[in-house]
Amino acid sequence: MQTLLWTLILVSSLAVAAAASQVFAAKAEEGARASKLPPFIWGATLMALGVCLPELVISIVASAKGYSSFVPAYVLGANLVNLLLILGVCAFSVRTLSVQKESTLRQVPLLLGSLFLLVVLSADGSLTPIEGGLLLAALAVFLAARHEDYKQGLMDRINQLFNMEGWSAPLALTLLLSAAALVAGAYFTVTGVIEISEVQNWLPSVLGGSVVALGVSTPEMLLAWRAAKRGNGDTVVSLLVASTVLNSTLVMAIPSFFGTLNVTSDTLVVALPFMLIALILFTYSTLQKKWSMYEGALMILLYLVFLFQFINPLFS
Repeated sequence: MQTLLWTLILVSSLAVAAAASQVFAAKAEEGARASKLPPFIWGATLMALGVCLPELVISIVASAKGYSSFVPAYVLGANLVNLLLILGVCAFSVRTLSVQKESTLRQVPLLLGSLFLLVVLSADGSLTPIEGGLLLAALAVFLAARHEDYKQGLMDRINQLFNMEGWSAPLALTLLLSAAALVAGAYFTVTGVIEISEVQNWLPSVLGGSVVALGVSTPEMLLAWRAAKRGNGDTVVSLLVASTVLNSTLVMAIPSFFGTLNVTSDTLVVALPFMLIALILFTYSTLQKKWSMYEGALMILLYLVFLFQFINPLFS
């Protein structure tokens, strides 16, 4: 009975976090348009930050509660959702997902670099606060490199970002309320995972890398699918790359400041090989500038295989 109750709380909290992050991203995009920010800011970066927020809050809460092994499994699980499941669903649903801009191709080394650094730093089974600082430095490099794709000066961008002249009071209020609901949903998501794991004697990291990563990534899937249906493959790729880089740097780094993160052997043995496969597929398809329906089906299948192997300890 206790497990059923916390399962309902977990599912409800995931739904609240997912819905709130979607509202937050939509209103952030509306505000960015009102501030006349460049398309990249409201088309990818703000949306990625919006959908990345629940990941960050969930990871911080889990680390603060002492469940540090939850964070690496959760981050790698969310990254696999991005690079295999979401990209695969988008490619399969539109038959061919294409990218046109050279700036999209330049994101491949940035993605590879951030994930490579994450793998190297966590290969010894832990991530210290100092290593978390290195991940934040990698994020700064990513943001600086993305800035080079545009001609406008940095200070002009900062001024535009904080220009709220076109914002209405309902817009600002909705943004704040959705952020508050998102944080609450994230908090009870972690609490639900911890309670269920204790009752069933499961590892919280297994639930984090599977159920929670999949549930919280729902807004990214909806945003990416909507962009794919509009024929905007560049926005799909930019959104998923930005989200994956933020997961691998910001979402991993901040919780490490609450204490060294523990990377379990299951995470290293199961998740990392699939991450390597996902990176190879992503790099190849990006260089080809397209993902076919068959490649999409393959990526979906690979994610399902990963999910089965990762959650297998729950039933052993």
